[in-house]
Amino acid sequence: MTKTPLKCFNKDKKCRLVSDLIFIIVTILIPLISMVVFGWMTILNVRLSQTRIEPITTVSIISHPSQAVEHHRRRRRRRLDKTDNYLLTMLFIQVILFACLTLPLAIQRLYATLTMYAQKSKLHHRIENFIYETTLLLTYVVDGMQFYINTLSGGRVFRKALIDLLQLIIRKIMCR
Repeated sequence: MTKTPLKCFNKDKKCRLVSDLIFIIVTILIPLISMVVFGWMTILNVRLSQTRIEPITTVSIISHPSQAVEHHRRRRRRRLDKTDNYLLTMLFIQVILFACLTLPLAIQRLYATLTMYAQKSKLHHRIENFIYETTLLLTYVVDGMQFYINTLSGGRVFRKALIDLLQLIIRKIMCR
C-alpha cells in the first residue's frame, strides 16, 4: 500500500493486529512502565537527599541537648513523610490517569482490528468512528495533565514553587 505508515498497514488482519500491538507497546506500556520506574526513583532520590544531616541550632543544644536533637529529628521526619506522601500521591494519580486516558484507544483499535471483516451497518460504523475520535481526544488530555496533577495534588511544595516562578517572571518583566 502506498502513502501509509507501514508497507502492510491495514492490508490484512495479521498486519493490522501487529501494528496495533506495536502501538500499544510503544505509546502506552513503555511510557507507563517508565513513568512508574523513574517516578519511584525520583521519590527515592528526593528522600535520600532530604535525609542528609542538617545542623541543629546551638542554643537549643546547650539548654537541653538530647531533647533538642530528638525534637529536631521528629519534626524533620514529619516534614519528610509529608513530602513523600505528596510525591507518592502525585505519581499514583499520574499513572492511573495515564492508564485510564490511553487504554481506551488501545482497546478500541484492537476491537476494530478483530471485527474488521464483520458485517456492520452504517450506524455501527458511525458509532465506532465516534468512539475512536473520543478515545483519540482522551489521549491528548494526557499531555496537559501533569500541570494539573502537580497543582492539585502536589500540595504546598509545588504551588509555592509555581508562585515563586511567576513572581520571578513578573519581577523580570517589570525591571525591563
